[in-house]
Amino acid sequence: NKMDEFNKRKDRIKDLLKKNFNPTFIKIIDNSLMHAGHGGFDKNSKETHLFIRMISNKFKNKKKKEMHQEVYTVVREEFKNGLHALELDLGSDWL
Repeated sequence: NKMDEFNKRKDRIKDLLKKNFNPTFIKIIDNSLMHAGHGGFDKNSKETHLFIRMISNKFKNKKKKEMHQEVYTVVREEFKNGLHALELDLGSDWL
């Protein structure tokens, strides 16, 4: 079922991020409804816009741009399958 597959994106991304970054904290929020009506997205568009908050020691001493590039590289396949945007809040600690 295409819709079931679609609604599992958050879980797939969480698994990918856990595997690649071994985070001490991770939270993914689906913000897609906030974007309904933008460029072809309707109220049924789920998991197209995600907010990710993640803390990982792998981000230590890295610039924001580097952290973002690493995350985008890990999830790039999802962009080919309907993911539209990520909002990222990343760090190596809670600062």
